[in-house]
Amino acid sequence: MACALPTALLTEFGALTAAGFRSGQSVLSTGASTGIGMIGVQVARILGASKIIATTRAMLAATDGEGVDAVLDHVTGDTFAVCLPVTAVDGQVVDIGRLAGAVYSERSSLRRSDQGWG
Repeated sequence: MACALPTALLTEFGALTAAGFRSGQSVLSTGASTGIGMIGVQVARILGASKIIATTRAMLAATDGEGVDAVLDHVTGDTFAVCLPVTAVDGQVVDIGRLAGAVYSERSSLRRSDQGWG
């Protein structure tokens, strides 16, 4: 099990850097209670996240309705549809380890209506 720790750490670090995450930005982790999710929260803290949110319900209140800058989606199933509306206009959704649910090409019609997307 000790060998899995560096792999999870590098996965989360790579996900946040691929999303262009910078210090002072906010992060939503959909699987913060999972092993890799907990590491993602710690990596976000180390990289200087201003806010780390674990549930979409708390997210809009915590960001004053602006949305989060980065979403680390660790949950299998179709969580992308839940994550997109709570993502900031220039935010990124990083899907880690998708094993189930629709593929991205099927979701291209999902847009944030409050931002005039679509």
